[in-house]
Amino acid sequence: MNVEPQQYNVSFYVQGNYPRNQANLTTFTVSLRSNLTGEVFASSTIANVSVPFIDSVQLFTTLHPNRTAPNSNNTFVVSFDGEAIRGQTYYFSLFSLMPETFKGTPNGLRKDIAEAFYEMKPSFLRFPGGNNLEGFSPQTRWKWNETLGPLIDRPGRPGNWGYYTTQGLGLMEYLMWSEDMGVERVLAVYSGFSLDIWGVSGPSYPLDRMPEVLQEALDEIEFCMGNITSKWGSVRASLGHPEPFDIKFVEIGNEDWFSSTYPYRWKFMYEGLKAAYPNITYISTAYNEASASYGYNITIPPGVLWDTHHYEEPSFFVRGFDFYDNWQETTNQPGAQVFLGEFSALQIDTPSHVVNFSFPEEKHIFYPRLVSALAEGVYLLGLERNPNVCKLASYAPSLQDFNWYNWTPDMIGFDADPSHTVRSASYWQQWLFAHYCGTQSLPITNSEGDYNPLFWGATLDEGKNCVYLKIINILGDSVPLTVNIPQPYK
Repeated sequence: MNVEPQQYNVSFYVQGNYPRNQANLTTFTVSLRSNLTGEVFASSTIANVSVPFIDSVQLFTTLHPNRTAPNSNNTFVVSFDGEAIRGQTYYFSLFSLMPETFKGTPNGLRKDIAEAFYEMKPSFLRFPGGNNLEGFSPQTRWKWNETLGPLIDRPGRPGNWGYYTTQGLGLMEYLMWSEDMGVERVLAVYSGFSLDIWGVSGPSYPLDRMPEVLQEALDEIEFCMGNITSKWGSVRASLGHPEPFDIKFVEIGNEDWFSSTYPYRWKFMYEGLKAAYPNITYISTAYNEASASYGYNITIPPGVLWDTHHYEEPSFFVRGFDFYDNWQETTNQPGAQVFLGEFSALQIDTPSHVVNFSFPEEKHIFYPRLVSALAEGVYLLGLERNPNVCKLASYAPSLQDFNWYNWTPDMIGFDADPSHTVRSASYWQQWLFAHYCGTQSLPITNSEGDYNPLFWGATLDEGKNCVYLKIINILGDSVPLTVNIPQPYK
């Protein structure tokens, strides 16, 4: 772990195994020290603790290192005099060592990672993720009400990516994340479908049990948006946030093209949620992707977004530059709009143009490359020039722990040392598009040549009275061009 000159908030639980009337006082010492040299960078004592027998007690202190450790090979240590408690046993649980967090929010975000997100200038946060929402079964899915309150009371669950999740990042933490960054919220609610271990053909709730799925979603939205006199709004207030959180987007499920049951589940959830919260924009997670397997096409009501995911080769994104130019007409979905909820260049270009999700080393892109960022940028140019259709887009996945990961490529990489946090080529492509995002798409007339290898798009920032012209060259050779802007924009 990294050690820097800052305040670390420490807490842990301890319980003894002896009758209370035999308890004595114990002093605990907590410290941060080097695994290589034993040097202690900070230390604090919690003195004269009467360790209980029936229930555990939570202890608190702070640590204040006065210098930066030379490396991250360090340990958080809790020690006490074993001789003084001979014959007794102490049981410890939920050790927490929290450095300063983003915006100082309790149980908040690691500063360097959060700052990377914040400096990218995001406009929304989609949570609690995709597969994380569904789980491998209805029993192991993400249950929002089990992620609230003290960390010690959150049961946790088996995650979808090979590890157990503690639910330390729960619904309240997601809401505070969005508030701290000043972004809109895209709340995904469980829609009655879970993945099996391979990610397809999982179990679905039958129609006669969908009312309980709907009620769970209604309760979750009430927790977010309800006033303090409502049942779940009062719970939110008890957790320190009496002001409601505004929810403008609700996504019904995740990647439901894996399921044959989404038509009846979508209809039931959409109609029930729309009746209770008519001003929310709803997002469908399936449209016609499953038509070959299950024989259905879902009609997306006007004003509803369709969430589409693309993990592809770079050439797919280049070929898709004009995909959304006449999307509503060619799909016969007037009024429907698009949310590009997950996308990234996953493998190098191949003759078949078929992505191999077993990730063979000779094809897989393990870290975002320049070619990835260029191709993804071309695709986003296509979205920008169709703002009547394309409303939201988000790269995925966002984060990769270099010491343990399941999926690559990812936008931001990190380990225990903040100086090792890497903002990838795809991150900087996202940064450029977010920082130079206009309010109106502008037409461009080209007098010579056509798209490829150059791709371009322009937007007008009406507030700043300036034009943002984006030009992407997907090849290595220079291409001469002249740009004329006929009006007096910046």
